[in-house]
Amino acid sequence: MAFPIIYFLPAITVAVGNFLHKKAKKIYIAHGYENTVIESKHKKSLPLKEKIVSLLGNKDELQSPDANRLKEFRRPDEKTINKDIGVTLTSMGFATAAIPFPLMTLPAEITLLYSSRYVFICAYRMLKSGKIGVDLLTSLAILGCLASGYIFIGGLVNLIFFISMKLLIKVSDDSRGKLTDVFSQIPKFVWMETDGVEVRIPFQGIKPEDLIIVNAGETIPVDGIIVKGMASIDQHMMTGEAAPAERSEGEKVFALTTVLSGRIVISVECAGKDTTVSKIGEILDNTVDFQSTTELRMISLADKTVPPTLIMSGVALLLTGPYGAVAVLNAHFKYRFMLVTPVSIMNFLKVASGNGILIKDGRSLDLLPKIDTIVFDKTGTLTEEQPRIGTILCCGEHNEDDLLRYTAIAESKQTHPIAMAIMQEAEERGLDIPIFQNSDYRAGYGIAVQIDGDTVHVGSHRFMQAEGISLPQDVVTKQELCHDKGHSLVMTAVNQKIIGVIELIPALRPEAEEVIRSLQNLQQIKEMYLISGDHDAPTRNLAKQLGIENYYAETSPEDKAKIIKKLREAGKFICYVGDGINDALAMKNSNLSVSLRGASTIATDTARIILMDQGLGQIPFLFDLALDFQKNSNLMFALIASPTAIGMGCVFLSGMGIMGTTLLGLSGLLAATGLVMTPLLKYSDKNEPRKNSN
Repeated sequence: MAFPIIYFLPAITVAVGNFLHKKAKKIYIAHGYENTVIESKHKKSLPLKEKIVSLLGNKDELQSPDANRLKEFRRPDEKTINKDIGVTLTSMGFATAAIPFPLMTLPAEITLLYSSRYVFICAYRMLKSGKIGVDLLTSLAILGCLASGYIFIGGLVNLIFFISMKLLIKVSDDSRGKLTDVFSQIPKFVWMETDGVEVRIPFQGIKPEDLIIVNAGETIPVDGIIVKGMASIDQHMMTGEAAPAERSEGEKVFALTTVLSGRIVISVECAGKDTTVSKIGEILDNTVDFQSTTELRMISLADKTVPPTLIMSGVALLLTGPYGAVAVLNAHFKYRFMLVTPVSIMNFLKVASGNGILIKDGRSLDLLPKIDTIVFDKTGTLTEEQPRIGTILCCGEHNEDDLLRYTAIAESKQTHPIAMAIMQEAEERGLDIPIFQNSDYRAGYGIAVQIDGDTVHVGSHRFMQAEGISLPQDVVTKQELCHDKGHSLVMTAVNQKIIGVIELIPALRPEAEEVIRSLQNLQQIKEMYLISGDHDAPTRNLAKQLGIENYYAETSPEDKAKIIKKLREAGKFICYVGDGINDALAMKNSNLSVSLRGASTIATDTARIILMDQGLGQIPFLFDLALDFQKNSNLMFALIASPTAIGMGCVFLSGMGIMGTTLLGLSGLLAATGLVMTPLLKYSDKNEPRKNSN
C-alpha cells in the first residue's frame, strides 16, 4: 500500500494543507505570524518593505521577484518552537508505543501532522499560487514517512529541524543583543543643576534645556551642549575612535559616551528615545531584520532545485523504494540557508558597528564587492571643513599681529569656517580679541565694524571694490596667484586703506591620500571621480594631488545627481562618498552611498552607510569587511549544499535512508553555524572598547 500512497503525496499535501490552513489559522495568527504567510483580518501588509522604504527611500530596488519570497518564510518564535518540540516528542512516544499497541499509530500520526502544520501551510499557499518550493519537499518527506509507516523517523526529522532552529534563534538573539545592548544602558538617576544647587532626579524627569552634571567616570545620559567645564570623553561606542575626545564649552556631546576625566555641565537637547544613540539602536534593530541579496539568491536557488529533487525522488522510488524516495526529499538543504544567513549578516554588522561604521541596510555588504567606481565629494569629504592659514601679506606699517587682531575682532561673532580659522590663528598667537556687539555683515562679501574709533572692513576683493577701497598692486598680484591655486584671500582695510591680506588654504584630510591609495589598489575599483561645487582650479589641483584622473567642478546638487545618473547609465556601479549636506540627491542616485556626517545627523542622513567618526579612514576596512562577508557566504553555501549532494548520491549508491540524510544535513548546518561566528573571533581585537587606565 505504500507505493500508491507515495504517488499521490502531492494531492495529499494539498488536501491536508487546506484542512490545516482552515483549522490552524487562528492559532497561527496567535503565534505572531499574521504578517507573513497568513492574511490576518487586522494586518494584511508586510511591514518589512515599509521599513526598507522608510530607511532607503528607493522603492525600485524592492520590486525584484526574489524579494517576494520573503513573504513565504518566517521563523516561529522560541515559545512556539518549544511547544512544537513537545508535540513532536509526544508523536515519537506514540510511535514507539505503537509497536506493541498498534492503536497508538493514529495519535502518533495526528500529533506529527500538527507539529508540522507550519510547513504544510507554507506548501499549501505556494501550491495555491501555482508555485512549488522547499516547503513542498518537506511536506512530502513528512507525509512519506507517515505513508511508509516511519512515523518515528518523521518525528525525528521534525525534532532535529526544531532543535536546530531553536539553537540558531538563540545565537541570533545573542548577536542581536550584543549588537544593540550597548545602546540601552541608561542610568536611572542623574544630577541636575537648579538655581546653583545640585539635585538628584530620575532619568525619566529630564527635559530639554535642563542642566545636567556629569563627573569623571560617569556616563553621559543625554545629547546636549557643554555650558560649563571641559572633559576627556570616551566616544568609542559612538564613533569607533580609540583616542578620547577633548570637549569644552559650546561643543556637543552624545548620550552613553563616558567622561574619563573632568567635570561638565550639559544643557539638554535630547533625552530618552530622542537621543542619537536611541535612533542608532532603532536603525540597528531594523537592520538585523533585513535579508541580504545573498540570502535572497540562496532562497531562489533552493526553490529552483525543487523540481530536480522531485524527479530524483521519483527515480529513487522506482529503484530503492519509498524509504529511499523520502530520503532524497529529506536530503534537500531547504531551510538551512534561511536559518544561518541572518546570523552571518548580524555578526558582520556587529563588527562594523564596533568599528564606528553604521550600516543601515544589510544588503550593502553584498553591494560593496560590486563597486567599480567611487565618486568623492570634495569640500567636507576629502578636505576639512575649516581651511588653514597660509601666507599673511602686510601692507604699510602694520605687522601680522595687527592684521590678525583687526581681522579676528571683525569676525569674532561669525561661525563660518573662514572666521573660525582666523580666530584659531589669533588665539594661538595669544592675541586679545574682544567681541564687538555692533557690526554690519553683508552676506557673501564682508563685514564692517568700528574698532577703537577706526572703521574696519574685512572681506573679499569684491567687497573692497563695492566699498570704494582700492587694492595695492602687490595685493592684486597675490589675488591672481591665489585664484590660480584655488586658495581664498581675505582682505582687511582700516579707514578705507588696505592693511594686508590673509591666504586661506583648503586643508586636506590627513588620511585622504592614504585612503585613496588603498582604494586604488583594490582590484575591483576601476575609476575614481572627484566632484565639487568649487571652482575648477582648486578642484583640478586637489584631483592631481590625490591621483584622481576624473573630476567635475562648479556643480550644483542637481548637477551632482545628473552626473551620477549619467555614470550609471554608462554601466558603472557607483559608491558615492560625501558629507551629506548637499549630497542627498547624488546619494539617492548612486548604487551605494557613504556619509561622513557622523552621529550628529543620524536621523536625517540619506546614506546607507555612515562613518561615525566623520573621517575617511574606515572606508578601506569597510571594503575589506564586505569581501570577507562575500567569502564567508560562499563557503557557507558550500557547507550547506554539499551534504545534500553527498546524501542524494549515497541514497542511490549505498542505500542511505532518512536517518543518514538527516545527520548529514545537521552536520552541514552545524559547520555553517560555526563558520558564521568566525567574524566575531577574527575581528575581536577591533571590537574591544578601550578601558580607562585611570
